[in-house]
Amino acid sequence: MSSTPRLLERGADWSVPCKRRPPALRSLYASTTPDVIWCLRRTASETSQWAFLAFQKAADTWHGTVRVKWSPGHMGIEPNEIADRLANLGTKASRDPDTRPTLAGVRSQVRKRLRGLRTNIWRAMEDKMSRRYKSWDLPYDTRHHPEELEVLTRPQLQRFLAIRTGHGDFAWYHRRYKHDEAELRCGCGRPKTPDHLVMCRQSRRSFGKWPWPGEGPRIRPQTRAEKKEYLRFLMGDPLAFKEFLEVTRFYADICPRGHT
Repeated sequence: MSSTPRLLERGADWSVPCKRRPPALRSLYASTTPDVIWCLRRTASETSQWAFLAFQKAADTWHGTVRVKWSPGHMGIEPNEIADRLANLGTKASRDPDTRPTLAGVRSQVRKRLRGLRTNIWRAMEDKMSRRYKSWDLPYDTRHHPEELEVLTRPQLQRFLAIRTGHGDFAWYHRRYKHDEAELRCGCGRPKTPDHLVMCRQSRRSFGKWPWPGEGPRIRPQTRAEKKEYLRFLMGDPLAFKEFLEVTRFYADICPRGHT
């Protein structure tokens, strides 16, 4: 018998009028899902509980033997194959108006609506984001803890987010907010910019130790576009960013934070 809640309930309804049959009569219910068998024989689950309780009640009043058996799926067993075909047809059919909502179904709908809500909020916020931040093309995923919070120290995380947003220890930022005592230039003499860490001639001296994406050949970035592409790799891989800072010591020795 199919383990869908509606069919379980219908099977239980069918068995009640037949309970006066001879005691030797046996009723066999087969399922390919061990969890369903456990719910039929033991404690009904929270979802579809009404169907499992209806089955258990019918089994208690049955004048005969009721057996619940596990049946391996996708093994060429004809009743199972028929059940699978009927289930596939059921997914294409219109919704049964008599079907009761299940806890699992309600949870699924809530998750679906939450995903839609998060997507709509993100799309609305994208219009307000800076062109620089959108250029990173970062994924929006609230299901997982951001990796940068796990692998970066707090000073490294501050630098990481400053590069992404363009707000931090940079020359244009200090000039805009009139930080008169701030150091505007890197140790190499060039102005501090969010992209400068991969363009600085002093940090490029340790290029042989830079983390490198994939298994491809290590080719020193020459053009500005190639350097920006490498920075995009660092912004998408916090662990690589951490390794880059450690091997170049860019913020520790080359371009330390100025006074603000």
